Amino acid sequence: MSSEDKKDYRKIKIIFTLQIILVILPINVALMAGGYYLFEKEQERIKYMGYTEYDLNKLQMDYLIGLYDIYIPEYKNAPMTFFTDNMYNPDKDKYKFVKGESCEEQIEKINSLLFDNNDRNYESVREIAAIYGFNKDNPITSDWVITHPMDAIRISSYKGDSIYPALIDRDRYGIEVYWSEYGF
Repeated sequence: MSSEDKKDYRKIKIIFTLQIILVILPINVALMAGGYYLFEKEQERIKYMGYTEYDLNKLQMDYLIGLYDIYIPEYKNAPMTFFTDNMYNPDKDKYKFVKGESCEEQIEKINSLLFDNNDRNYESVREIAAIYGFNKDNPITSDWVITHPMDAIRISSYKGDSIYPALIDRDRYGIEVYWSEYGF
């Protein structure tokens, strides 16, 4: 092979390599940009997804703790850092509820307030409880609250007739700190 042929062959190799780079580079950039976009979308979805399989937010979990003494153990143990620590936890929908020490007592108070008294202040709450099938003979249970937390929240604060102020024990779990954020 002559030196002239070697130069031509080298030029062809360089041109071919540059063409491959010019084709592959934009494809790689597009794939990386698309991957980053999908990553950001997934992070955003995880950030705003709720806790437990019921998709609860902080206010709803605080309500369950304060009213029913039902909580996520991890939240009870670290209430101030729980949400920042778990903001991007993709498994935060796997947390499970447990009953607190005074859960049954709280639910007994709720049932008494709703079904033993004829207090007009809670008439709309009593009506919504009846829609869910609860009455004096079929009271609300802790197991039902654990499996239906959103419905339990709806029952206890229907149409603004909240039973929360009558039942809250503000010293339990430091709830006064949480609820002061929301003006309760």
